[in-house]
Amino acid sequence: MNIKIIHIFLLWLVLNPSVKGNRISVDPFPLMEQLPSNTVTRIFQDYEGFLWLGTPDGLCRYDAYRLLVFRSDINNPDLLTNNEITCLAEDKNNHLFIGTKNGINILNKKTYNITAFGDSILQNKEIKSIKITEDGYIWVGTTGTVYCFNADFSFRKQYDHQLPVTSVNSFYEDSEGGLWVMMWREGLFKYDSENDRFIRMPRIGNKNNPFQIHKDSRGQYWLCTWDDGVFLIDSGNGSEITYRPFPIFNKEKKSSEKIFFGIAEDRADGYIWLMSNSGLYVFEYDENDRLSEVDVSGVFDKYNNIYSEIITDKDGNLWIASFYEGALYVNFNKPCIKNYRMSSIRSQTGFAPNVTSLYKDKENEIWFHQNRWGLAFYNMEKDEVRFYQDIPVLKGENGFDVVNYISGFHSMPDVVWVASDINECIYEIKKSNGKISSYTPIDLSEYAPEPGKALFFYEDRKNNIWIATERYLFIKPCHEEAIKVVRQIPALITGITEDTRGSIWVSTKNAGIYVFPLFSVYTAGNNPPLHLTKETGELVSDHIETICADINGKVWMGTKEGHIIAYDIIEKTSNDITKSLILFSEGIISLIADYHGHIWILTDKRVIEYNPHTGASRNYTTKDGVQVSSFSAKSVYKDNGTGNLYLGGNQGISVFSPSEALTDKTKDIKSIITDIKINNQSVFHLNDKNRFDITTQMLTLDSGDKNIEIDFSSLNYSSPSTIFYAYKMEGVDDGWIYSGNRQYAFYNKLNKGSRKFLIKATDENNLWSSVIMAMNVYKRPAVYETWWAYVLYSAMLILIICIAYLRIKNRIKLRNE
Repeated sequence: MNIKIIHIFLLWLVLNPSVKGNRISVDPFPLMEQLPSNTVTRIFQDYEGFLWLGTPDGLCRYDAYRLLVFRSDINNPDLLTNNEITCLAEDKNNHLFIGTKNGINILNKKTYNITAFGDSILQNKEIKSIKITEDGYIWVGTTGTVYCFNADFSFRKQYDHQLPVTSVNSFYEDSEGGLWVMMWREGLFKYDSENDRFIRMPRIGNKNNPFQIHKDSRGQYWLCTWDDGVFLIDSGNGSEITYRPFPIFNKEKKSSEKIFFGIAEDRADGYIWLMSNSGLYVFEYDENDRLSEVDVSGVFDKYNNIYSEIITDKDGNLWIASFYEGALYVNFNKPCIKNYRMSSIRSQTGFAPNVTSLYKDKENEIWFHQNRWGLAFYNMEKDEVRFYQDIPVLKGENGFDVVNYISGFHSMPDVVWVASDINECIYEIKKSNGKISSYTPIDLSEYAPEPGKALFFYEDRKNNIWIATERYLFIKPCHEEAIKVVRQIPALITGITEDTRGSIWVSTKNAGIYVFPLFSVYTAGNNPPLHLTKETGELVSDHIETICADINGKVWMGTKEGHIIAYDIIEKTSNDITKSLILFSEGIISLIADYHGHIWILTDKRVIEYNPHTGASRNYTTKDGVQVSSFSAKSVYKDNGTGNLYLGGNQGISVFSPSEALTDKTKDIKSIITDIKINNQSVFHLNDKNRFDITTQMLTLDSGDKNIEIDFSSLNYSSPSTIFYAYKMEGVDDGWIYSGNRQYAFYNKLNKGSRKFLIKATDENNLWSSVIMAMNVYKRPAVYETWWAYVLYSAMLILIICIAYLRIKNRIKLRNE
């Protein structure tokens, strides 16, 4: 009765999955076109961190940037005994075991030399599974039996009488060193090392076809079977074990899922991932150790769900081998970015979204300017766009055709101001209960002659509204209707911010910065603002494109040339932090300070988050899932409620959720030399395999070697584009060469002798690791540069000197006679 209740409860759980898969990112393998086959059957990560992909047509090694392919072809027909890879394993002596349809190949990871497994007993046999146990024994399963070899590859035993003659599904070594073998339709066996024999375990389901065992982080053993579903293994008294069925329901087929052949656990959420014939099922534990299904169907809906293997890498993320689609990477470390494609814009206008200014009102509707179409409104939940011509109250007002800026204010919660680029008016639009009720034009020419078009607005902490135009700086004091002139500015205003002391900072295009103490605003004529310029020494440039103040007493400025300047209002000192940030010589178009004290830096192409306390920073581009590839300076909105940043541009809007992720300490990032190319050919593919020892990082060059490329990587698969490198060849480079994200160094020619090549890297937060990797480089001398050649040169020189001396001596003697 209790078992029946448990089964009913488990079935209820799988029929009511929770939806938590929206934070998971799944990316296709980035180098698909370089794979020898679009089908990947096996994935394996070695001790160093390299990822190995087995395909039906060869083996590949991936280092997060490059792919090395090993296969028999017309140039090297005997490299592998067979190109179809069936399994992979590794021992502790730097050997990679490559199981194929025709025997085993061994790759020596020091030299990358590949040889066939020496024992003839495995020749012409299809290898189904290889397991190297902690005691060093090599266990090999074929389509017919199990073999055991010693660590030196010598034959130990064939278990053809103790085990049934059938295919080996897989091996598993438990935490106590016990070896388990799963046999096709013959059940589960455990190895008794004391008596050197295998013990048959209790029958599993109807088909008795176990496929894979996994122990999760809570100590629970899982058993995947082919035809009987999933079981949880419990150990009773002594060596007895029992199986609890874990029913999983296939909603599309409206029946129980029976075939499971892969299982893994991610380290981010502790989810259990089960691979079946129909795709993936994901489960999580709750606080009471009960399991419930997690709905990740939306994450994988663009893939075919025909998989072969799933593994957890060293960072806790997942890799999935896929038929016809290469491999998939399940990344839990990707930035949390929400994109709004605003697809209805194209259907209504024929144009792609191009947001040049935006604002989100209290009802969560986005007000924005669509380039060439004017003021528009976007409902994020419904993905619906309305243009101002669709709203009766606004229809016909040509001032909304081209908009400079849109903003709402704390002091006027039902009002939004729109700055027109058509005239010198500001439009005050009233909205309540989801409906725009009226608008009122505010003509700035009534307050100053030829004021120019309004550029943007800024509300300070006392709820005064500052208005920047092409020629003037205005203010609308709180609780007053009238707009007053603060000052005529001799340059185009680019930004306004308020520091922690209440002073207002105004940046300009080519006249530096004006600082207005708030008490002096209304007497500006008698108390001129402080004027900071390059000439006065406070600025590195007068071309300030953007400005913002943080919560820590600093004012941040971005210049057209790409400088980032932090001005300390207490110390009255400025600090150019451009070099400490890894920037790309791009002009700064906008700066935003978030609630964590981080500074968000916008260029035309990217977003950079910077933590001034730690110096950590992170670049966000389209490679990180950012939809917008070209940002607009005025298309920036910070939600004061959630802290989210809304950034618009081409292709729509991308929303960032600031966090404290950049507060982490610097990680010890170890880079590794992954390949050496001589005249554009990898040393691993040369006939001389002893050029480069990848385990000891020792490179030996011949005297004639030229055009040397050194490839390196930190083996970071979750965010390789955020890792930056620096290198130095001692005796050649005067100092560190900071190569950015470029992962190689090139030297046309090196002199003979020994030297060290040094490499260091940042973590994903652009903090430089203190770990410096060193590779010893030795270049053999040419024949004419050897020691015995110099001895010969010296002997010849001495001989010449002696001959010359004797001849001169004889001439002198003859002359005297």
